[in-house]
Order: sequence, then structure tokens, then C-alpha cells
Amino acid sequence: MMDSFGPCLRAYKNIFLRNLRLLRISSLILVLTDRCNLKCAMCDIWEKEAQDRREIDFNKIKQLFRIKALKYLKHISLTGGEPFLRDDLLKIVSQIKGFYPRSSITISSNGTLTGQIIKFFEKTGDYAGINLELSILGINTHDDITGVNGSFRQLE
Repeated sequence: MMDSFGPCLRAYKNIFLRNLRLLRISSLILVLTDRCNLKCAMCDIWEKEAQDRREIDFNKIKQLFRIKALKYLKHISLTGGEPFLRDDLLKIVSQIKGFYPRSSITISSNGTLTGQIIKFFEKTGDYAGINLELSILGINTHDDITGVNGSFRQLE
């Protein structure tokens, strides 16, 4: 019985692939790194061995944003791990703004790397549409969830 559906599913897949060019992808979530400076209970990134942590290469990011199906992007979310651990975050955002000058970029962060965050936004003063999204997990539970004592105070 299952074999009789095979040709139908293949035909449907081919129709979808042919029409993929009709899609207008307007939002993208891009995981920049597996590195993080916290040990959050809801995440297992910090449990990975250093050699198993990955980062998307800057040249791959440039290639990604040249894909025609992404030419309609309006909202780009940069996440991780902790994006502010990347030394080339400003370069990445500059590249994205070059491709999509009117796009909105949101950087999701745990907010504990205050110095890097302030420097980043001082340098991006000319860019409109760059947003910072912080995870605040509650006054009394934040440190428990992030696995790092004092992480809530770092958000002040």
C-alpha cells in the first residue's frame, strides 16, 4: 500500500521544488556560534566539548546572503550561543546591512557581556534597525536557570 504513494509524493516534491523560487522568505534566524559564557538549564550548548563547538564561517555567511530566495529578507535574528563572543560580529552585521540596508537585525544575547555590547552599539551608531534582545529569567531564578551566580546583576 505504501509503495503506491511513492510516485505521488515524488511528484508533489518536484512541484514544491519548482515553485520554491516563488517563495518570499522575509525572516531568518541565523545561529552564529555554539559558544556561550553561561550554563542555562534549558540549553545544552555549554555541555559540548570545545572541539565540538561550531561557528558559521564569515565567508559562508556572505555566501548565504547571496542566495536569491533570501533577497526579500526584512527581519534577521542573530543568535547562538552568545553572539557577542564573536570577534567579527560587527563585520557580520556590516555585511548584512550591505545586502539588506532596510532590514531589521535582532541580536539575541544573555546580556552578560556588557562591555562588548556597549562597544558594539557605539560602533554601529550609523546603522538603523539593529535591536538587542535579552533573556531576563526572573529576579529570583535568573542565576539558577543560567547556572552562573551573579548573572542577573550583570544585566543591570
